[in-house]
Amino acid sequence: MCELWNDILQCFNSSSKLLQSNTMELTPATGVLKSLDKFLEECRGKFDYYEQQAGDRCGSSTYKSEGQRVPKRKSYLSDGDARDAVEGMPSQQRFKVNAFYVIIDQLKSALEKRIEAYSLVLQIVRVLTKYESMSDEDIDVAMLSQDVPR
Repeated sequence: MCELWNDILQCFNSSSKLLQSNTMELTPATGVLKSLDKFLEECRGKFDYYEQQAGDRCGSSTYKSEGQRVPKRKSYLSDGDARDAVEGMPSQQRFKVNAFYVIIDQLKSALEKRIEAYSLVLQIVRVLTKYESMSDEDIDVAMLSQDVPR
């Protein structure tokens, strides 16, 4: 887990420094955010790599839950013959689904909201920079097509 967080935080830190620099303009800023999104997508597919790195660092590749007793949940008549989906999963798969994917998906979701906000601001700024060469009707059409709140 530390290996994953190390890669994520290093990438986000360098991107944050770029975004906060006084020379950063809006157009490249959206590109920086989109590259972070692409990075997270790549991380999502590298579970085995991070698991291997963690095993090399710790000297053990076993999960804590492998050595623990599996608690049995009280079954109810309404459950029928259905088993809990997590109950049958191996520890590695359970960690992958309940921790690894959750971390990356939450980060991607928050990042996508920021990308959307940056894109909206960029569209508004583009209209403002072309203001002098546009007619009033063109400005209205451009603003309406952007779903800009008035």
